[in-house]
Amino acid sequence: MFITLEHNSISQRLVSYRQQLGKSQAEMSREFGVNQSHYSKLESGTKYISYSSLKKFEKAGGDVNYLVTGVHYKTGIVEDCMKRCRTSDGKIELMKALFWLTRQGIMLMHGENWKEANQRVWKYIRLAEEKEQHRNIWRSIRKIEDLTQMKMAERLDINIKRYQRLERMEAEPDAVILNSLYTLFGYSPLIILHENLYYAEEINKCWSEFSDEVRMQLNGVLEQDLKLIALCEQETNTALQKI
Repeated sequence: MFITLEHNSISQRLVSYRQQLGKSQAEMSREFGVNQSHYSKLESGTKYISYSSLKKFEKAGGDVNYLVTGVHYKTGIVEDCMKRCRTSDGKIELMKALFWLTRQGIMLMHGENWKEANQRVWKYIRLAEEKEQHRNIWRSIRKIEDLTQMKMAERLDINIKRYQRLERMEAEPDAVILNSLYTLFGYSPLIILHENLYYAEEINKCWSEFSDEVRMQLNGVLEQDLKLIALCEQETNTALQKI
């Protein structure tokens, strides 16, 4: 098995992360859903961390974003507001509102140059729009990057058949592919692991960088949105109880 620099970095992070958590290999192997022998090979770099193991580790409370990219995921405005929504529809409407407010905040901060000021956020805005059209995260990313399937496969350093299977949702990416997606294009692995949070990290980051004045203006609108969402959720719940 050929060990890439990216794979070696992930394996090293896994070792240091386990040590930071103060856990044994046996404990970590259970959280990754593999036996201890298999887990030992993940740390030594002789096996790739599978998509399934990443999902299980995240469910156990692990920071998959850090493990794959080296950057800790930070919660913020998105998670705080999500706690106030009781339904999936409410959460979807909240994210739409936060998305729009974030765009307005960046415009207030940077004026006409808002797209240039935060290219990654603009890319995530386009991703959300593409996702609505194609319902396929891999195809949406490829379209935004203006790449053919062959070029996308080359950039990710995998063969074309494997990429095509990813795009058809017939295969799942391992940690190395997710690392490449982040390193080359700037997309968090969370957009693949759980698409409902594919721009949460960027929104949190933007709001933490807004000036107090801009944040105060946005919070006033956001509070009204949250009240409206709560009212709609309550009316929907009342209607369902009458059926």
